[in-house]
Formats: sequence, structure tokens, C-alpha cells
Amino acid sequence: MQFNKKLIFSILLLVIAGGIAVYVIFRAQKIPKFTDSLIITGDKFIIEKQYSYLYTAEYPVSVQKILLTSGITNITGIFTKSGKPLDFQVQNNRELIVFFDKPVFGGEMIELVIRAEILKNAPQINITGFGNNKYSLHYVTWERNLAKKIKKIVLPEGAVIDKVHTAVNEYEIEGNTVQFRWVFDGKQILDISVDFTLSNGTINAIPAAIPVIMDNMVKFRVPKSLVQFAPAIRGDFSLWRDILMTEEGDYYIFQTDLAPGTYRYQYSYGYYVMADSGVLERQYNNFGESYSVIIIQ
Repeated sequence: MQFNKKLIFSILLLVIAGGIAVYVIFRAQKIPKFTDSLIITGDKFIIEKQYSYLYTAEYPVSVQKILLTSGITNITGIFTKSGKPLDFQVQNNRELIVFFDKPVFGGEMIELVIRAEILKNAPQINITGFGNNKYSLHYVTWERNLAKKIKKIVLPEGAVIDKVHTAVNEYEIEGNTVQFRWVFDGKQILDISVDFTLSNGTINAIPAAIPVIMDNMVKFRVPKSLVQFAPAIRGDFSLWRDILMTEEGDYYIFQTDLAPGTYRYQYSYGYYVMADSGVLERQYNNFGESYSVIIIQ
């Protein structure tokens, strides 16, 4: 009987210890600092996040849960700072389970590099070609972590940056790279437009959400894979009233004829992200994306 009591007590201790370990694994999620780079190649958009944070829990761990707040879904690899690949599992669109190559103890820095490809039909990025090797990149991102960030955009080799449009004052241009320094205050959205000339090569990674223009006819389209229900569109052409888009094949579309000119527009996908109230000249929809611009010549 005494032996059975000891056995039961030992099992209870193991269960409690296991529960504490699981709690530590899933609660040690502090991510106070990271960099976020957008890398554009001829046919791909690549996001690279470099996480750096101090593990402060008392118990060592070999598994860590990380919350991604940029909606990255197609992660291609997770690496240590030295470049060693790590095993991982994607729990849903915003959660990663990372398996470290060795135990991490309290007081150690955890440094990870997470790489992902943005799908061509991603709504948060658009590249528009204007002919004569002239392009304009529009990129929107946001974070909920209170952190100091350095964000970087790397254009293809040979790209010459003509102009940068953004409300963020702290940025530097070096060759084909734009690097931003900014402090997130809980509401900000990093909204960037970069006009550039590509001296050699072409860009094929133009998202499927780019409008189709034929003379004065414009077909706005959103891939069905992006949304759970039909989105709305609004803009200068609708006096900023919502117009429900209709189905056509694999897309939701809105087709109209527009006179030559410049038109602002935005989609409403049904998600909510608080916008930066300090940027008065920008209008944000409830996906968190600012308006885009289409030019009819």
C-alpha cells in the first residue's frame, strides 16, 4: 500500500512538472526586437524576419511557440543566426512551433531567422509597371509588438530608386535598398510606396490582384483564395461608397469604364486593424491597407 502511494505521488509530480514545462513553453513568447526585410527578386517576394529576444523563464526549453503578427502563411524556413535550419510546425496562420537544436536556458538570447514567400496575390503588396522599365512598389505592413524596428526593402539588382513616399521620416537609400527606422506606438502601419527604374531584367512577380486595364475599361479583381466572402471596393470613381464585387471564375471582380486620370481605390476584406491616426493624408480600409492608385492614360 505504501508502495502504491509513493507510485501515485510520483506520477502526480510528473504530471505537475509536465504541466509546468508546457506552460513555460507556451508562455515564454516575449519578442522585444526584430528586423523585417522585404526582398524582391525577378519572380518572388520574400519576407525575412530576424527575431532576437531574451528567454527569461526559469526552466530550460527545447520547443518554443512564436506568434507572427504579419499574417505570413507560406513559411519556407527557420534558421539559427549562424544559418543552421531548424524544424518547425505551422499551427495556423500566425503561430509557429520551433524545435531548437539544443536546450535554451534562462538568461540566454534566442536569435532566429524566419523566411517566407509572399504569394503573388497577396493584398499587402503591389507592383505596378508604367512602361519604359518604370515601376512603383506599394507595401503595407503592421505589427502589434511594442518594439524598435528596422525595416528594409531590397529591390532587384540594377534597380534605381527614383522616389520614396512614406510618412516615416527616418529612412536611408543605399543602392537598390531602402532602410527604415521607426518606433511602433501600438497603432502604426508602415505604408511605403517606392518608385524605381529597373535598368536590366524584368519583374514577373506582379500580384494577381493588380487591376486589368484595356483602354478605358478597368477590371478590379481579388482572388477568391484571399477572402472568405465577396469583398467590397470603393474609390474616387464611386465617391468612396462601397460597391460589392461579383464572382468571375477564380476572382471577385468589379468592372467599369474610367476617363483618363488618376484614381484612388481600396478593397474591404472584412478584417480590422487600427490605422495610424497621425497620418491624415492616408485613408485605410478595415484590412489595414491604405488606398492604392490606378492611372488611366
